[in-house]
Amino acid sequence: GDVEDQSAFASVKLLESRKVAAKRIRIPHRWDHQGWGPHNGEWIGMVKVYIVDRRPVTRHWSNDAKTGTSGKDDAIWVDSKNGVTFAMGFQITAEVKEELASTFLYRYRTKSLDKIVDTEVQNKIQGIVADWAVKHDLAELRARRTELMDKIRKDVPPYFSERGVTITEMAMSQGMTYRNPSIQSAIDKAISDQQLLVSAQAKLDAQEVENTRILSAAKAKAQAEADAAVVKAKGQSEALKMLMEHKDAYLSLRGLE
Repeated sequence: GDVEDQSAFASVKLLESRKVAAKRIRIPHRWDHQGWGPHNGEWIGMVKVYIVDRRPVTRHWSNDAKTGTSGKDDAIWVDSKNGVTFAMGFQITAEVKEELASTFLYRYRTKSLDKIVDTEVQNKIQGIVADWAVKHDLAELRARRTELMDKIRKDVPPYFSERGVTITEMAMSQGMTYRNPSIQSAIDKAISDQQLLVSAQAKLDAQEVENTRILSAAKAKAQAEADAAVVKAKGQSEALKMLMEHKDAYLSLRGLE
């Protein structure tokens, strides 16, 4: 109807004072007599009940119809500083806590929680991501996604808590998907080349370790052989010395034989 003729809730405090946490509510009625006959009229409820559905709402905003909640592309699409368009997926769970039901009803008398999540919450995240993306080049964006998620968690839940909506879970659900497929192909190739480089470097490092081990083993063997030769020579020298010192006795013994 005419918005000028509609009533509004006076305050959150008034709603809180009228709150009833029950599934069965007795509603008093009065008879409104209309016309001349005694039975002409209708029963009119004297109390109006507003129900706040506090069941959690979960959404997966994705550009893939097979994984998204809605079955269509509802990912967060933004542009980077150098004009590259890309999408980011998000998962979110929200609910209306019992102590904030009056606040939610005061702010959103005619809207359900799922509508709020799909409109205001998504738009809030869209704005944050767009402002963040336009300040950075594509190369920076990939490395600073954690920074973005920290900002979203800092700004979004408190904002909607003041409106009676409690966001319990929020996370990125996919990487950055680019509108131009060639960009993704180039990134995939760069990552593949980097992995090959890492693999080659790992093999080189392993070979260096093996070479060091072989060299150490050869040095140890040579040192052991040298030490053995020294011990043998020392033993022979000592034996010869003893023989020379006692040669007379040795010759006498040989004579007895």
